Amino acid sequence: MIALLVAGILGVSPRGEAAAERFLEKSCTTESHDGASGPWAMDGGLGEDKDLREKPGNSSLAEPEAREILCLYDSTDGVTAERNEIHLYAEVVLNHLGLVARYRDVNQPLPSDEDMRRYRGVLTWFQDTSMTHGADYWEWIGRQLEAGRRVVILGLLGATVGLRRDVVNEALGKLGLTYGGDETLNPTVLEVTYQDALMDFERGVEGGVGVYLRMKADAKCTVHLRVRRTDMPDSASDLVVTGPRGGFALVPIHYDPYIRRSQWRMDPLAFFERAFGMAGRPRMDLTTAMGRRIFFCHVDGDGFLNGVRQGPNVGRLAGEVIRDEFFRAIDLPATASVIVAELEQGAELWRSILELPNVEAAAHGDLHPLDWEVGTLSYPGSFSLERELEAAVRRLGEISPKPIRVYLWTGACNPPEEAILRIERLGLEHFNGRPSAFDRRYPSVSSYRSATLPCGRALQFNSRAAAENYYTDHWNRNFFAFAGVIETFKRTERPRRLAPINLYYHYYIADQPAGQ
Repeated sequence: MIALLVAGILGVSPRGEAAAERFLEKSCTTESHDGASGPWAMDGGLGEDKDLREKPGNSSLAEPEAREILCLYDSTDGVTAERNEIHLYAEVVLNHLGLVARYRDVNQPLPSDEDMRRYRGVLTWFQDTSMTHGADYWEWIGRQLEAGRRVVILGLLGATVGLRRDVVNEALGKLGLTYGGDETLNPTVLEVTYQDALMDFERGVEGGVGVYLRMKADAKCTVHLRVRRTDMPDSASDLVVTGPRGGFALVPIHYDPYIRRSQWRMDPLAFFERAFGMAGRPRMDLTTAMGRRIFFCHVDGDGFLNGVRQGPNVGRLAGEVIRDEFFRAIDLPATASVIVAELEQGAELWRSILELPNVEAAAHGDLHPLDWEVGTLSYPGSFSLERELEAAVRRLGEISPKPIRVYLWTGACNPPEEAILRIERLGLEHFNGRPSAFDRRYPSVSSYRSATLPCGRALQFNSRAAAENYYTDHWNRNFFAFAGVIETFKRTERPRRLAPINLYYHYYIADQPAGQ
C-alpha cells in the first residue's frame, strides 16, 4: 500500500517535516500556485494612493507585511478558540493566503490600539446577535477601521439586540455598509436577485438562502450576492460584499447537521483575498520549497510489534516489514516513532530502523495515552505527563543511535497546553492533531483542516492528511481503502495548492497484505 501511495505522488521534492511546519511562521514565496507566478507588483496594486499604502492592511514592501488576523469568537455561543467556525472552516483558507489566525474571546477585554498594530485585520463569525458589551464592541470595530485595519464579518453581526442602529452603523459605515434590520429566517420569502461569479463555489445559492437582514453597500464596494424579501417592498439587501476596507458575507457556507457535511456557497479564497487586500502581496507558504511541493512522512508507533497476519510476510513483525520494504526500499525521508512500552521486546528492531539514513527519530509516549484529557492508556499503568513526555523521551534517547527530535502525539491527539509547552522546553518539534480529508466523502475545502490548532498559550500542529485508520474503521475493515488518501493529495494540489503531501500511517498497516 505505501509503495502504491508513493507511486501516486509524483514530482515532489523531499523536505523534513519540521521545516514544512516552520514555513507557516517564517516563510514567504513569490509563486501563487494558482497558475500565476513571477515578480509581484511592488506597490501591491495601490499605485499612488499613499494613504492606503501606509495603512496596516496595505503595507508597502519596504515595511514588514502585516499577516496576522485577529479572529473573534463569542464563548457565550458555546464555542472556544479550538472549536469555532473560523478555525473549522476558514483558517485553512487564511493559511493559503499567507495569513495567520489568532483567536480571542470577545467577552474578554479587546486589544488596545497599540496591541492591534501587529494585525492586518479582524475576522468575525458570530452565531447570534446578542453581546454583553455590544456598544463597546462596535466602537472598537470603528477604531480598527479608522486605523486602516480591514474588518471581515461572516454570518450574523454579533451585536444588534438592544442597540440603536446608529451605534451599529457608526462602525459599519466605515466599512461601506449600512444595516437596516428586518431580519427573517423564513426561506420561502427570500429571492436571489443578483449574484456574480464569486458565488456557487461548492454549493449553489438559489433556493438555499435561509437568513436575511437588510444591508446596503456603498458605491466603493462590490456586491456579489443580492437578495430581497418577497413579502416586503424595497427590500433588496447586499448579503455578500467586498470592499476597500474588508467584507461581509451573511451566507458563506452550507452546513448539513444530519450528515455533518459543509460546503462553501461563495469562493472563500477569492473572497478573503479581496477582503483582506492580499491580491499581489507576497505571502508565506507552508506547501512549497524551491518551487516544488513539499513531501513529508511520519509513522506513529502503534502496531510496531504486530505479527503479520496474511500474505508472504506471515511470521514477521510489522516493524520489520516497514523497515525493509518501505524505509529501505523507498528513498524518501520519514519520521518514525516507537512506544516506550514496546522497547523491552523491540529495542533492537528500533535501533535497526534508526540506522537508516533517511529516518528521523520520534517519541510516541510510554503507555500511549488514548485520551490526554481523560488519561486513558493503551497499556497497563497510571497516567502522568512526566512519564509520557520527559521520561519517555529520556528512555528513548538512552537506547537510540540518533537524537530524538520529534514528539508525535498519541491517541486522540488532544494534549493539554502544559504538555505542548513541556515538549517545546525539551527542544523537540511536535506533530499530530485533527486529521484532514478533501475527497468524495468530504468534498469541500471547508472539511480540510488548518495547519495549526490553538491550545491556550501553545500551538499544536495538525497532520496534513488522514492516516489509514480514518479510511478503515481503525484498521478493522476495507484495508485497501487507504489508497483514497491520494484523492486528498490531488484535490489539495489542483486547481490550487492548499497543502503539502503528508504521508501518515501506523506500523500496523503492514500486518495485512493490503498495507504491504
